[in-house]
Amino acid sequence: GVLKFTLDNILLLPDGSADSKGFVKFKVSQKPGNPGGTLIPNSAAVFLGFDAPAQTATYTHVVCDTFFNCLMIITGTEEPLIPGVEINAYPNPFASAIVFETKGVPFQTLKIYVFDMKGQLVRQQQSAGSSLSLPGNGLAAGTYTYRLEADGKLLNTGKIIAQ
Repeated sequence: GVLKFTLDNILLLPDGSADSKGFVKFKVSQKPGNPGGTLIPNSAAVFLGFDAPAQTATYTHVVCDTFFNCLMIITGTEEPLIPGVEINAYPNPFASAIVFETKGVPFQTLKIYVFDMKGQLVRQQQSAGSSLSLPGNGLAAGTYTYRLEADGKLLNTGKIIAQ
């Protein structure tokens, strides 16, 4: 959906001055029935005068169905959430790429969501089979959290370190 704010006759201060920032606070209800783990991305295009719009960064809200689900997404877990699965992620820390491998249960697809420490979705990738290689190009050095799904079901969450 689209939400539009129009501020008529607003006095714009010069960019960089102490009071040149502005904020709009609002709430939007979710669609009923969103399952736990649903990712809701949001961003904005800011129009000032006749200039081209400035696009904000995209932030992602993760819908939680239980407190435990939310807690796992935030803190991660060492154990896979599907019994009988072994997960290896190597090398961690990584520079050029990190590989996620699963063993014990065959999967059709793996999908990973990578978030920075502000909770912003920075990478999303899918791979056929039980192995996924995530390139490090474009990721700034630092700690990231991930959500790994197998065949559409949450498999594991945790932290990875890009160098």
